[in-house]
Amino acid sequence: MNTPIYNVTPKLLLVSLFIILALAIACQGPTEATERPSIHIGLIAPINPNSTGPTGFSALNSARLAVNEVNEAGGLLVNGQAHQIVLVEGDDGGTAETAAQTAQRLINQENVVALVGPPFSGTALAVAPLANAARIPLITPTATNPEITPGRPYVFRATFDDNFQAVALASFIHSDLAYDRVAVLYDISNDYSRGLAETFRDSFSQLGGNVVAMETYTADTNDSFSEQVQRIAASQPQAIFLPNFTSDVIRQRNEIREVGLEATLIGSDSWQGQRISNDGGFVGSFFSGNYCRDMSNDSIRRFVEKYEAAFDAIPDGMAALTYDAFGLLFAAIQAQDSFEADIIQQGLYNVLYEGVTGPIVFDEDGNPDNKNVAIWIIDETERRCHAVIAPNS
Repeated sequence: MNTPIYNVTPKLLLVSLFIILALAIACQGPTEATERPSIHIGLIAPINPNSTGPTGFSALNSARLAVNEVNEAGGLLVNGQAHQIVLVEGDDGGTAETAAQTAQRLINQENVVALVGPPFSGTALAVAPLANAARIPLITPTATNPEITPGRPYVFRATFDDNFQAVALASFIHSDLAYDRVAVLYDISNDYSRGLAETFRDSFSQLGGNVVAMETYTADTNDSFSEQVQRIAASQPQAIFLPNFTSDVIRQRNEIREVGLEATLIGSDSWQGQRISNDGGFVGSFFSGNYCRDMSNDSIRRFVEKYEAAFDAIPDGMAALTYDAFGLLFAAIQAQDSFEADIIQQGLYNVLYEGVTGPIVFDEDGNPDNKNVAIWIIDETERRCHAVIAPNS
C-alpha cells in the first residue's frame, strides 16, 4: 500500500505558522508592553442618591472631571511612563460607620495610593485615623473640624478649619455689618455645628459684641423650633447665626419670619448655596464659603466653564475644593516622580499648588497655610461674592 503524499505549498505553510503564533500569543495573555499602567485613587463621599442628609454629588462630579482631564491628556507621567488614573468611588452613606468600612475596603482591597474625602467632618473624623494608620495620604476637601488633621501626618485638608471660619464670620458681622447683638441657634448634637457656634460666641465677645442668645436643638428630635425662636425674638438680635445644614436652616428661617423677626440671617459653609438662593426667602442673608466663583480669575473661570459644560450645574465650594484636592495629589506625584503612598505624602508637604480656590501650601498639621474665607450675599434669589477675608486681615 502506497503512503499518500500531501503537497504543502509555501502559502499554506505561512498561514499555518501565523495561526500557531496567534494562538500562542493569545494563550500567554497581554504582554507587559501592552498593559496600561494605572494609579488608583479613592474618593469617599455620600454619593448614594437614596441617602439622607447632605450629599456629595458635586464632589463626585469634580473627581470624575479631574481624573478624566488627566486621562484624556494621555495620563500622568511618572518615571517617563504615562499612567492612567483609576478613580475608585466609595459611598460613605453619611455615617461614620459606613465611612470607616468604605475606607477599609478602598485601602485593603482596592489598593488605592491616596484618598480624597470624606467631605464632611463627622465622617472625616472616622476615616482620618484609619488612613493615617495605613500610611495612605488623605485630603478632605471641605471637612472643617479642627481635630481632623493634628497628630496625623498622612491627613490633610484643602479648606480652612472651623476656628478660622467662625473668627472670620464674627469679624465680618462686627466690623463690616456693624452689628453688636447676635443670637445663635445650633445643633448641639453635631460636632460641626456646636464647634462653630462656640468659637463664634467666644470670638464675637472678644471683639466687644454681645451674643444675646445661645439656643440649641438636636436634629433628630426637633419638629419645631418655636420655643428657641421665641427666646431669640425676646433678645432682640440684629443678626442670627445658623451654622446648620440646609434642611434645618430652611425650617428655622420659616419660623423666625413667622414671629415677625427681621434679623439678618448668617450661615456657614454648610449652607447649600444653590438651594438657599433658589428658595426665595433668604434675600439679604450672608453665608461663608470656600471660594468666590464670580471673581475675575482665569483658573476659576476655566473650571466653572468645564464643570457647567460637563454637568449642567453650577459648581459649589465642595466641587472646587475636590477638584483642587485631586490636583494636589497629581502635583505631588509628578513632583516626586513616584506614586508610592509614603512619597506622595512627602510631596504634599513640599508642593505649592495654585488651585481654583487659591494657592495651597500645607503646614505641619496638614492644613493650608493661607486659606481665605469667602462671604456670599443672597440678592434677589441669586448669590454673589460680597467679601473675602484673609487669615491675617
